Amino acid sequence: MSNSKNKFEFTEEYQWDLLRYTAQDKNGERALVKYNDDYFTLVEHQVIAFGLKNYHTKEKRIPGETMLREYIVRLLNSKQYVDLVTKSEQKNIIDLISTLYNKPVIDGDKVYEKCKEFSSYVKLKAVLENLDINDYNSYNKYSKQVSESIVDEDEVEDVRSSLLLEDIKARQFKRQEIKTVFPTPIKQINQMTNAGGYEMASILVLLDKQKKGKTTTLANIARGYLKMKKKILIVDLENGQDNIFSRLEQSIMRLTKKELLSGEFDDKVQKRLRKYKRLGGEIAVIRLPALVTTADSIQVEMDLIYRETGIKFDVVIVDYMAKMGDISRTMMKGKGYQMYT
Repeated sequence: MSNSKNKFEFTEEYQWDLLRYTAQDKNGERALVKYNDDYFTLVEHQVIAFGLKNYHTKEKRIPGETMLREYIVRLLNSKQYVDLVTKSEQKNIIDLISTLYNKPVIDGDKVYEKCKEFSSYVKLKAVLENLDINDYNSYNKYSKQVSESIVDEDEVEDVRSSLLLEDIKARQFKRQEIKTVFPTPIKQINQMTNAGGYEMASILVLLDKQKKGKTTTLANIARGYLKMKKKILIVDLENGQDNIFSRLEQSIMRLTKKELLSGEFDDKVQKRLRKYKRLGGEIAVIRLPALVTTADSIQVEMDLIYRETGIKFDVVIVDYMAKMGDISRTMMKGKGYQMYT
């Protein structure tokens, strides 16, 4: 931990949200490499940022709550920190770690964009401070440095080429660190695939005649994903939210519709749902108009839910695709979920 002239221009609340984004979001690793611990104003935030970055450097992943706490406790007891951080600050740091993971970040995409902008600012500032405007021979070097400081690194990463032979080790490491195949809740289907599941962004279609139980089956699939701690979005084009929620509760409790509506099992339903909530999953249901809803419409709703709640969905279920609008529109841009219809 050290003092730096590159302090965040943003509030301490934003700086805390950035740490929470790093710890929780799927793009947390991308954010982590764009800041240094000494960018933060508060000592507590600096120490947590230092712990996140050092753990990631050694283990090549973002630590969970328990591992980060253990790492920072050892750090605070080391000679490097024992005289720099007061006892009250140490207590504050340990207490903060618990709140780092337990609540989704609101407007996470905006938090990340601001971090990228500040990272570019710091790089460009360093180039300009060392620029000698009269040194013609250094023009090309400085021009390249300016371009590198303002380019969107995420876009560069997405289009960067790779070599089959030269990059084999990097690809193998990435396959081990980042899961690209996810099992479905149905064991028999997983066994029929050659990878034990499906790639992210896969589209699975359930076909049958009308009134043959497709919606009930989709509710059972959603329940299975919920038990797997996934976050599911159900896009309803014909049944209504109350109907969908009733079917989900029936599926979870193994109740008939008559039993559910009687109210006799209300306490048991609440108790069971609290258990599911502790697993960390969630199901959101949105009712959208039939025949005019497109993939773009759904993407807008997903972005809105993310900004309001911090929830990123792993699975999208559309009931059902035949009632969607113009299929010539572009498909949803997200790549981190499976889609059922």
